[in-house]
Amino acid sequence: MYTPYDRDRQDFSDKGHLKAQSMVYPELFNVEQKQLDFTVINEEEQKKQDYTYGIDRTLKVEVVRLKDKLSFTSQERFRHPKFIDYQDVTITEWNNNSNSPSELYKIHADLFVYGYYDLPSDRLIEAIAFHVSPFKMILAQGKIDYFRGRNDKNQSFITVKFDALKKSGLVVFHRRCGFP
Repeated sequence: MYTPYDRDRQDFSDKGHLKAQSMVYPELFNVEQKQLDFTVINEEEQKKQDYTYGIDRTLKVEVVRLKDKLSFTSQERFRHPKFIDYQDVTITEWNNNSNSPSELYKIHADLFVYGYYDLPSDRLIEAIAFHVSPFKMILAQGKIDYFRGRNDKNQSFITVKFDALKKSGLVVFHRRCGFP
């Protein structure tokens, strides 16, 4: 038995992503929004990227004085504001229903963009982004604290506090003030 697909959850994530396109990524890369190209791939390829490599988005950044755009990939997660007091990132570890590895073992994204998104007001309340590969390295080295949990989809996950990510020098963007 696999983790069931949830259309409402997907719609919530898609709306969070749209908000991040205009509110997070331009500031993260210190460019205007028009310098960002969020590559659209067909739905089947998108699912493969997500399920196989933990990549939700591919984007290209136009950089002044470079001949071509730089390419980046990101994994994104948006949570409801009721979880904001936790100030942590959750990363699924194991799908217990199918006894298979989850996001932590599959992720090949360059960046992890994580935020608290309020659907009724269409506001991104807080967002943080960090480098994935160095995160996995310090996790393997035992140099970052994390906690374990299990969600209502019977997935095991780890949580890492924002402060621990900052202390480790992994954070490339963090803003809390209720994006418009």
